[in-house]
Amino acid sequence: MFTVQTDTEVREAAERLRHLVTELDLGEVLPATAKDLVEVGEQIERTGRILKLMASAIVDATAAWKGDGDRSLEDWLARTTGSSKTEATRTAATGRRLRKLPKVARAARQGALSPEQTAAIADAATADPSAQQDLLDAAERNDLRGLKQACKTTKANADRDPEATRRRIHARRSCRTWTDDDGVGHLHLSGPSDAIARMDHAIRQRADRGFRHARAEGRREPSEAYQFDAAEELLASSGGVPAPKGSDAKIIVRVDYPSLLRGRCLSGETCEIAGMGPIPVSVVQEWLQDAFLAVVVTKGTEITKVIHLGRRFTAEQRTALQWADPVCARKGCSNRLGLEYDHFEDWATTHTTRFTAGKRFCHGCHHLKSQGWDVSDPDDDGECTFTPPDRREILRQISDNVALARANRRRGPPG
Repeated sequence: MFTVQTDTEVREAAERLRHLVTELDLGEVLPATAKDLVEVGEQIERTGRILKLMASAIVDATAAWKGDGDRSLEDWLARTTGSSKTEATRTAATGRRLRKLPKVARAARQGALSPEQTAAIADAATADPSAQQDLLDAAERNDLRGLKQACKTTKANADRDPEATRRRIHARRSCRTWTDDDGVGHLHLSGPSDAIARMDHAIRQRADRGFRHARAEGRREPSEAYQFDAAEELLASSGGVPAPKGSDAKIIVRVDYPSLLRGRCLSGETCEIAGMGPIPVSVVQEWLQDAFLAVVVTKGTEITKVIHLGRRFTAEQRTALQWADPVCARKGCSNRLGLEYDHFEDWATTHTTRFTAGKRFCHGCHHLKSQGWDVSDPDDDGECTFTPPDRREILRQISDNVALARANRRRGPPG
């Protein structure tokens, strides 16, 4: 708890920090120093965010916000911090959860968690408080996407009645449209993840077709643009558009064999849609006759033993790779369209095609690999790090450009 003295010290430190940042001339720092300052800024943001979270929980518990004439803590937060009501609601919810999660709160206060990591872990650990340490460990091992997947799994395994949960989510299903200040229209759908997955599947398969046509014509647009076109095509078509043929035109579900037999998952077991997250086993059983569903049934690591003689991946291996890499496998790339299958082993040498030696990359990242960029082996999350062919030469050019710019500034304008 803050004392008057420490409260004053924090305020003085914040004021000094604002002064330092105001006086800092970023135009004079080296690129390497600027990179370090990005990390410093992140630590400052984490510290400030956790202070806001913990303090807002106290304001909530004591109802101190009522003295300012606001209708709720969320309204007070949005007004005081200048944030949206949605962001204020997330802040309030996370602050309340942290009061009951000492391990997570301590890690956040020490700066070990980003605001997004803190919110995700607090949400999952509220469903299963015994998982706090496991989720904190997952935050160290994974990027944010991997951590959120672990949080989804924790919540799903802690749910004693997933069918009731799905019914509650279905009861709250919604479709909202609005236009923002720039005149951009928005469409937002929310509901059971399996229903959203079916819609996403229908949009994605058509978007992938649009992406390939555009590439053949030499056009380049963001993947989100092709997905919008596909959704518009689906909604505008009265008779429906036939699904294009191809191995990617399917929804991929992984389910542990014992779970499929039992009809539900126990702790540590998996039943989820690739790229979407956990779903009830009953949904998979209901979908089994769907021609556009690929179910990857696993017993331990059995899927990794798929192997055949031949250069092309088999249909089974392609499905396994689609499950493993629903987005581009390059670390930091989130492209989901036009993913291409890549051999990590030289087929001319091995004359075999193994699932474990394959990855899926988007066209741009695959091109970098073919141009000689160094691609690391997949990490524990199945992601690969790309490094330019000669990093030292690139860094030397940056350093030379910075030195030239400084020299020009010292000489002043010509004449």
